[in-house]
Amino acid sequence: MDNYVITIARGFGSGGLEIAKKLSEKLGIPWYERQILKMASEKSGIAEGVFDEVDEKLRRKLITRLMNAIPN
Repeated sequence: MDNYVITIARGFGSGGLEIAKKLSEKLGIPWYERQILKMASEKSGIAEGVFDEVDEKLRRKLITRLMNAIPN
């Protein structure tokens, strides 16, 4: 497989950043954290803050949907 993407969803205190770094080193592939928003901004000409805002809104929307799906 020549091209692949590994996504590690992480929350505060989950250790996801450290896992991503170690996995990247072990597999010999690059890893991106916030750099991906900067790259998208530069390529599209859209301000980086816009990407950040959309990311946060989608995250809040997903959390709300998940919370509403949990039976009382």
